[in-house]
Amino acid sequence: FRLKTINDDGTWSNIETSVVITVLPPLWLRWWAYLIYFILLMATVYVAYLLIRRSEHQKQAVRVARMEQEKTEELNHKKMQFFTNITHDLMTPLTVISATVDNMRDLWGQTNNKGAHSIPQFDIIQNNISRLMRLLQQILEFRKVETGNLSLQVSTGDMISFCRREVESIAPLMKSKNQTISFVCAVEHFECMFDTDVVDKIIYNLLSNASKYNRSSGRITFALELINNHTHVKLTVTDTGYGMTEQQLSNIFSRFYEGDHRHFNTYGTGIGLSLTHDLVTLHHGTISVNSTKDIGTTFTVVLPVMRTAFAEDE
Repeated sequence: FRLKTINDDGTWSNIETSVVITVLPPLWLRWWAYLIYFILLMATVYVAYLLIRRSEHQKQAVRVARMEQEKTEELNHKKMQFFTNITHDLMTPLTVISATVDNMRDLWGQTNNKGAHSIPQFDIIQNNISRLMRLLQQILEFRKVETGNLSLQVSTGDMISFCRREVESIAPLMKSKNQTISFVCAVEHFECMFDTDVVDKIIYNLLSNASKYNRSSGRITFALELINNHTHVKLTVTDTGYGMTEQQLSNIFSRFYEGDHRHFNTYGTGIGLSLTHDLVTLHHGTISVNSTKDIGTTFTVVLPVMRTAFAEDE
């Protein structure tokens, strides 16, 4: 800063005074501020890189999960195709074998002058043929559910009489294990609307499953109850078996989940309860399960049985 003076008559002084003033930059323009800016910029670039990298990893994980899901679905599809093809191939010879056994039983009874029903060996063969055909029919029904070709066709019938006959028809299955089965219902007859084929498969799968995982000489109870002002029926299947763990319960309706059937010296395809769940859903109902380890298991199915619950095409 340079300074000179002037008097009243306009004469300048020859003396000059100067002061050197150093103006420092503001804090945000200091060298260390620029260093901080650079560090922040690098940190921002690094964080952006990490975010982009994480996003790419997530996208890659989604792609891998999608590919695994597609592979699983493709595997299930191929498995069901295999089951379906085998089913079609086996149904015909089983039908021929069944007819041949019937003819042999009748011929043996005529030759020996004995009634056809007095030959237990033929009954054993026929019962096992029926069980095999049931399993094959389950696979076909499961395939229909998978492809969306299974439709509901309800009609009017006596639900209680129908369920009682179902229980009586499956009772011989429990005899080999000395198991007892009982039918419990407070009403003798009840006319309502239901799909006989669907309900037949639901009851058969639940009862055969209760027998499969039950103890020798165990008990099975099939209870039928009218609820919600007789607009729904509740079917309950209770056994005195070994029960299930929480993990088993969480997977019980999963496709191809076979449980511990090898531990119980039984066979299974892993589609019985999954098919049952799909059939209950098809019938606009609900299914639930409660189980206590070493005490037993209870399956509960609630089905609507009034006309208003079904569409016209059903």
